[in-house]
Amino acid sequence: MARILIIDDEPQLRKIYSEFLAVDNHQVDTAKDGKHGLTLLAQACYDLVITDIIMPETDGFEVLMALNQKYPRLKKIVITGGSALLETGYLMATAAQLRANKVIAKPVDLTTFRAAIKEVLAQP
Repeated sequence: MARILIIDDEPQLRKIYSEFLAVDNHQVDTAKDGKHGLTLLAQACYDLVITDIIMPETDGFEVLMALNQKYPRLKKIVITGGSALLETGYLMATAAQLRANKVIAKPVDLTTFRAAIKEVLAQP
């Protein structure tokens, strides 16, 4: 199906998302933060990047800006649960302004997750 990169600093979520997508025959790579994710992007071609926003090293906004500059046609889904300092709605609106194809709030329902991936991959 598709080659997907998941960038999230929570190991349990990376594992859940990765195993879930493998069931749909997607090839999945994972990164523990935006810095690691951008390194993987320079080494391989992906159809879709799924990134969290609040992460150490390089956050999801920095990832989106780098993707828009270096890989403008690459499809992007942002997943965020907000933070102690920033509310989820603000983060979601900012991600949409940074041209994320889809923005999803945590906790993620896996049916919604699958539908979002299918929808974004089908976009021209």
